[in-house]
Amino acid sequence: MVHYKGFDESCDASALLGIIINIDKFPANVQSAAEYVRSNIRNRWAHCNFTEWNSGMYNKSLQEVEDFINLLHLNAPEKSQTIGELNKWKTNGTSYLKDTTLGLELVNDIRQQIQLLVEYEKVICKSADAEFSTVHNELTEIGKTLSQYDNRISSLENIVAVQGKALKEHGSSYDSDVEEIKLWKQESEYFIKTDIVSDILGILEYKYCVLLTGVSGIGKTLTVQNIALQLCHEHRYIIVPCMSLQDITKRYKGNVCQVFVVDDICGKYTANINIIEN
Repeated sequence: MVHYKGFDESCDASALLGIIINIDKFPANVQSAAEYVRSNIRNRWAHCNFTEWNSGMYNKSLQEVEDFINLLHLNAPEKSQTIGELNKWKTNGTSYLKDTTLGLELVNDIRQQIQLLVEYEKVICKSADAEFSTVHNELTEIGKTLSQYDNRISSLENIVAVQGKALKEHGSSYDSDVEEIKLWKQESEYFIKTDIVSDILGILEYKYCVLLTGVSGIGKTLTVQNIALQLCHEHRYIIVPCMSLQDITKRYKGNVCQVFVVDDICGKYTANINIIEN
């Protein structure tokens, strides 16, 4: 068989025996032995009738297979390995057929291995179900979060659209307001609403002015901007960003609901005397 190097596991015993039978380069006695092994041993074992296979027939068949192997003139290592595998089957199979202790041990070992596989399969199934459930729950939560952000973004887009429409309707010449409010909208995505927002909105229900003070960096500007965005969205107020108090009088319209936002009214980092006096 040295000329046939391309065989893999898909080429079974029946196919190999058929090759020997049908290739003329094999001697006639080898082909005849191959035909006998395939017809009377391999095929009968593949379609086994256990009432026929006793220990005598089993040993006789293995001896005939060994005789066939000897006819193939394999090299010493291959022959030794093949005969060794054959003898192992002869010992274990004979013990099993005679119902000896060794045969029972083989059966018990097979049964234990099958049981281990069954238990392992159960563990794998449970683990897979638990992991699937965890992933499903996590994806559901992510979906809810994304939905909340989507609603918030849609709401903010509506605010900007309303603001832009209102500015056009009332003849505002401050196109920069729209761009600035867009920036507020983008920054508001990171805004976390606190109790101070509700407090300020409550004050604005009966007051016209709120002064928000505090140390630098605590989020005063972002808080005021988000309050203005909320007033615009919920009550259709027009947002008017102001650089100074003078902008309020310049841009005030009596027939329009407006919210004026003045940042750093007395100076950015320290009090500016000039701004205060003016």
